[in-house]
Amino acid sequence: MKLPRKRRTLVIILLCFFAVCLSQCLVGWPNLMPGRVKLPRKELPDSIESNTERHPSGHFNGHTEQSIVERFGQPSTQWAGQYGHPELKVRLIFPDAVTFVYETPKGSLYLSFCQQDGQRVCFSSDWLPTGGFF
Repeated sequence: MKLPRKRRTLVIILLCFFAVCLSQCLVGWPNLMPGRVKLPRKELPDSIESNTERHPSGHFNGHTEQSIVERFGQPSTQWAGQYGHPELKVRLIFPDAVTFVYETPKGSLYLSFCQQDGQRVCFSSDWLPTGGFF
């Protein structure tokens, strides 16, 4: 049985579309699995405002919520979700994110945490000087 030309073309296009979708799922799937946060690279500073010009993005990554709260106290603000405008991939990898903000006269420290091994661990951190915006 031979399919009409238009129908055959449509079937070929649909098969190609599904093949591309399947390949994207197979290649992209590992990137959508919950991420593992690496151990901290640096010690926590003595205060939030100490050496703020040296707090590059990610300076607090890997530290636990408990260690940060013990050092700096309770955050000024906190909410469920991440700060700024994270990519969809990041939102999918860390769906349980919680953000803390420590506000100071010089600026704000934004920290996002995820659950890892039974505790919250910082996976994203940025210092935003007063007057700045994401």
